[in-house]
Amino acid sequence: MKIILSALLVTFLLISCGSENKKTGYKAQVETLISQNKFNEALQYISSLPLSEESTELGKDVRVKNSAYLQNKITELKKTDSSVRENAAALAEAYVEMGVFMEYYGDHLGMKERMTGSLAHFRKALQLEPGNSKAMAEIEQIEGIYKQMGREVPQDIAD
Repeated sequence: MKIILSALLVTFLLISCGSENKKTGYKAQVETLISQNKFNEALQYISSLPLSEESTELGKDVRVKNSAYLQNKITELKKTDSSVRENAAALAEAYVEMGVFMEYYGDHLGMKERMTGSLAHFRKALQLEPGNSKAMAEIEQIEGIYKQMGREVPQDIAD
C-alpha cells in the first residue's frame, strides 16, 4: 500500500512540475518575442494557447506594451526631419503599424476609438507617403465599413 501511495505521489509531483514548466515556457516565449519587438507574433502565439484567465491577461499586457512601443517610436520619428525621404517613409510606416495595431488588436479600446484612431494614423501615413498601398487599403476597408453601416465616414479626426 505504501508503495502505491508513494508512486501516486511521485506521479502527481511530476505532472505538477511539468504543467508549471509548460506555463513558464509559454510566458518565456512571449517575453522573448516582446524583447524582439515582435508584438504581433506574441499576440498570435497567445491566441494559439488554450483560453484561460492567465492567457487573457498576458494578451492584455502585450497589447499595452505594443501600444507604448509604437507611440514612442512615432514620437521619436517625429523629431527627425520628415523632408528627408527615408525619415518620412519610416514615420509613415510607424503610423501604419499603429493604425493596424489599433484596428486589429485594440480590443481594450471602444469600437469608435479603434476605427477613428486607425483611420487617423493611416491618413497621416498617406500625407507623408502618398503611395503607401497598405494605408490606402486599410482606409478603403474602414471607410467601406462605415458606408456599409450607413454612417458618415469621419473626415476631421484630431491628432
